[in-house]
Amino acid sequence: TALRRTFSRKRSRLEQGGLLVPIRCGLKEPRIEFATCVRIMAVVCRRGTVASIAATLVYFGLMCAAASATYPFSHEYLKQAEGRAGALDPLEYYVSARGEDSKTGKSPQDAFATIERCLAEVRTLRNNSSGGKLNTSVYFNFVADGGMFVLNKTVQITDKESGDGVNVVAFRNPGATADKQVTISGGHVISNWVKHGAKWMAQLPDTMQSVYQLFINGQRRELANTGVLQYERMGDGPSLHDMKHKEDQYEEDQAYENRHLRRYATAAAPDPKYFVYQEGQLPDDLVTETNMYAVVYEIWTASVHEVGGVYPPNRTIWLKTPVTERWESSAATGHRFILQNSKLFLKPGTFTFDRYTKMLVYMPMEGETSTMEAIVPRLKELVTVVGDASMGTPVNSVVFQDLTFAHAAADFDACFAGECSDQSANFLQTAALRFEHARNCIVLNVEIAHVGGYGVWLDQACQNNTLAYLHVHDVGAGGVRIGRADQVVTAELQTNFNTLTDSVLEDGGHIFKEGCGVLLQAAAHNTIMHNHIHHFRYTGVSIGWSWGYNPTSSPGNTVSYNHIHHIGMGELSDMGCVYSLGIQIGAQVVHNLCHDVWSYGYGGWGYYTDEGSSNMTYAYNIAYHTKAASLHQHYGENNQFINNIFALPHNIPCPDKTGGGCTDSAIKSSRHPAGSGPGAMTSFNFERNIIYFSNGTLMQGGTEKDLLYSNQTFDHNIYWNTETHTDIKFPPSSRDTFEQWQAAGKDKNSLIADPLFLKADSFDFSQLSKDSPALKLGFEPIDTSNIGPRN
Repeated sequence: TALRRTFSRKRSRLEQGGLLVPIRCGLKEPRIEFATCVRIMAVVCRRGTVASIAATLVYFGLMCAAASATYPFSHEYLKQAEGRAGALDPLEYYVSARGEDSKTGKSPQDAFATIERCLAEVRTLRNNSSGGKLNTSVYFNFVADGGMFVLNKTVQITDKESGDGVNVVAFRNPGATADKQVTISGGHVISNWVKHGAKWMAQLPDTMQSVYQLFINGQRRELANTGVLQYERMGDGPSLHDMKHKEDQYEEDQAYENRHLRRYATAAAPDPKYFVYQEGQLPDDLVTETNMYAVVYEIWTASVHEVGGVYPPNRTIWLKTPVTERWESSAATGHRFILQNSKLFLKPGTFTFDRYTKMLVYMPMEGETSTMEAIVPRLKELVTVVGDASMGTPVNSVVFQDLTFAHAAADFDACFAGECSDQSANFLQTAALRFEHARNCIVLNVEIAHVGGYGVWLDQACQNNTLAYLHVHDVGAGGVRIGRADQVVTAELQTNFNTLTDSVLEDGGHIFKEGCGVLLQAAAHNTIMHNHIHHFRYTGVSIGWSWGYNPTSSPGNTVSYNHIHHIGMGELSDMGCVYSLGIQIGAQVVHNLCHDVWSYGYGGWGYYTDEGSSNMTYAYNIAYHTKAASLHQHYGENNQFINNIFALPHNIPCPDKTGGGCTDSAIKSSRHPAGSGPGAMTSFNFERNIIYFSNGTLMQGGTEKDLLYSNQTFDHNIYWNTETHTDIKFPPSSRDTFEQWQAAGKDKNSLIADPLFLKADSFDFSQLSKDSPALKLGFEPIDTSNIGPRN
């Protein structure tokens, strides 16, 4: 009764404020934000008896279980939440690409022209109010009158232009339809094309330092490039002696005269990396090119470099910045590289840009004319929403709704200053929309496209923010990033209780191939649910950022009801639909559907608990059509793998010379390092799962044979080989019979039997025959109808 009275008081405040979007926790009434639940629990645990604590836990459990069916977390619900905040006669202003900032903004005819003018209006309203806070919500309605809002500089929203948890500042397009979209662009529109033969040329402004992206009629065009090639070897250098190799026979050729050699030596020094390309692979004319880039494939990354010089006599290409040394001898890299931005590689649909003359050259595709819409991104960030951490004043209650953000430039600062081979493109310090020290903000039904890095970044100290119904696509790196690369952060800087839901994230890694669909780093109690994530060249969802058993700040994250597929796309290795790192107490990876993970070499896994992943639960997930194992635990402790389906791994072939390990096993636990952690060995509980495979071995472990599987629990599982049926071999030797495996204390109540899927031929593993032996062992069928975005 006391709890319900507390809930009722909290509900009144929430209904007034509205922007603290709740995680569903309440029966039919009242609704309450999850953070409030946590605060109440803390009070009860400090002051209550054992009986009261137990009763409270049961109460919360019943509420949350019932609420999941009672309150769909839908688009309409979020609109209602936003509407409640504006119930007290919100002020409405209008913004148009054809407006004027000198006008009042009070009607579409008197609309403002810029977002900066909108922010100035918010500051005025706050300055004129008592206490410096808004008296009501403020809506800026964008008019879809056919004009694109081209930004001259990054829009910077601070705590001085934000709401306060009760009143909101909203930027929206209330009349949004398929043909009435509002686009906010960070690009430069090209209108000064001059035709030169088969090419179009345009002089860009002097402010354009580099151009790595071009969009023609809304479609990405590539820098002119070689395609993927293989080098012979890589090394340190160069020396002037090496560079003058075979110089004598070229001394009459002006392309190789000494002044060129001196230029190469100066550009490449000191101690850059070089690689030697293969005979006949590249034209000798490359010696005159001065604007080239090289993409060098590593294993789970691909770094971008400026080219310092090319010396055809010994087939050497020098890079201005180094490649991480550990990749030099790894066969898993494929020794692959791409050269970009040379006129020698131009073909229809590609372009070059000379950063010295500022000349862009484009070879059009058939049917394209000079009237085509051509845009090159200019701003690295379109909008930043950043509070003042030093003063403890976050940005609060800012809403973006029904808008499109497009054309953000790629950020090469880290690449060209040193190296950019960090996992998941962690080196990036920008995003198209970046929030920092932000509370209770909403990004709703927003499209983010044609950008050079991540689409959205909830950086440090972001709490209780919601990203819902996004469409993030055609991105240079990844879709959404949450938190930053810290193992442990203070409470003030913690990024927590944020939600990404019902969104489509697709088509990433165009520039930084290691970008993830979702990158969740040092962040806690965040929810990634009901999203459709596909066609990324690295991992789908990555959670955690600590290698080994070190303390972390990443507990309690949830990845649920996501459809994740076509990951890797044959370009990088060592990945998964869901990938985790480090200790993550209470993390839940549940009800996800994963398929078509295609690595270049080894490591195209479904669910991948990498170094030190511990205290996590993986339940009610499906993985099929993975290049390697459906499940791989590198090492970790106390993980739970419950009621999952791991089906048909190894259905994608492996290229030659990629380091092996492409078809390792159906499930895998690769390392059992004695003394590496508090429990000395990796451990997990594997129960009520179905392993349904056709080739390769069932399980594979590491090299410490005396430790294999000794502290791992297996029971109530179903194993079935679609070709050999019951002829399945078990660890530790992969030659043991099922009886020998059971005699070692494993799978005492498990079966080798056909699980009797009803539609396995169409890769639907959600339905089982009523006679399935899995049901008799307690397996619960996995309903996939609610996976992915909801309407």
